[in-house]
Amino acid sequence: MILTDEAPWFYRLLKDSEIKQALQQTVPVPFPKGNGPSSIIGGENLVIMKGSEHPAEAWAFMKWMTGKEAQLIMARAGLIPTNKEAVKALSLDKDFYLYPYMEA
Repeated sequence: MILTDEAPWFYRLLKDSEIKQALQQTVPVPFPKGNGPSSIIGGENLVIMKGSEHPAEAWAFMKWMTGKEAQLIMARAGLIPTNKEAVKALSLDKDFYLYPYMEA
């Protein structure tokens, strides 16, 4: 048995046939039940600095970036969407490599 700590973007490095093979040979870590959904990864943050010269424009970008359209684009690139509408719009079968990350 081999244990590797890889996030969903790892699969975007593989070809379709390699993804199928990887999914047949890997399983997600069985996390214990907790008090509801929790974060397992992070680091992609959007902030507006206090001294920003364009806070309104930054806010408009942040709203767009976290909206359904942009999050679907991100999901197709292999990242986990953070917008519930985008998650619902995706075809999520249990073989989809992002499924364990989005089922919560």
